[in-house]
Amino acid sequence: MKEYKNLKRLSCKQRHRMSALSLVGLGMMVLSIYFSFLPGFSFDVSMTLLLLSTGFALLFFILWVGFTIRGRTSPGNLTPSQLQIVDSELPTAPGCENLIVTSQALVSIKAGLVLLPLSDILWVYPYTITEKYNHLIPVWKHSTMTVCCRSGKQYRFNIKNSLNAYRFFRAELLKHKQDVIFGYDTELDVMFRENRRQMILLAQSDADNQRL
Repeated sequence: MKEYKNLKRLSCKQRHRMSALSLVGLGMMVLSIYFSFLPGFSFDVSMTLLLLSTGFALLFFILWVGFTIRGRTSPGNLTPSQLQIVDSELPTAPGCENLIVTSQALVSIKAGLVLLPLSDILWVYPYTITEKYNHLIPVWKHSTMTVCCRSGKQYRFNIKNSLNAYRFFRAELLKHKQDVIFGYDTELDVMFRENRRQMILLAQSDADNQRL
């Protein structure tokens, strides 16, 4: 990763953020211990603060470890020549909600550095869960964009606006490859899980028809 300065910068940015939050948690732990020795300060309150700060620090330390591992293993999905192209395109490549599309890979910096080869992408669809109060008033919404690969792997990226990110990714991806299926369907879901080879042939057939 050292020879790819733009990729290294993205990876380090995520890890440094998690390490900084871990240090904040450690600082809170020290303060909690200090407060416990102050006269008149409730021991129960200081122990509660200590437990909360410990959990806070531990959570972000685990995330830091996960981001570090992902940042080191994800580049293995691409060849050195592909990594060089991705690294050179990053400064000017279009992006939306921390998803960047280059000619060789989808680059995500939402939860650590993820490099997904465009050649492996088979199926893309958005999905939104809306929680309603009394089945009428929307109170909570969670959106993801799912990217399913020819290798069988699936990646779900949390996004704030599913349609905007989905439309962006579809438009940018089609500039580089056409053998991709877009949109969700239960039959496609079954096909991906049980007969992925047929789904690959379907995507290729659609791409051939678009070229005619």
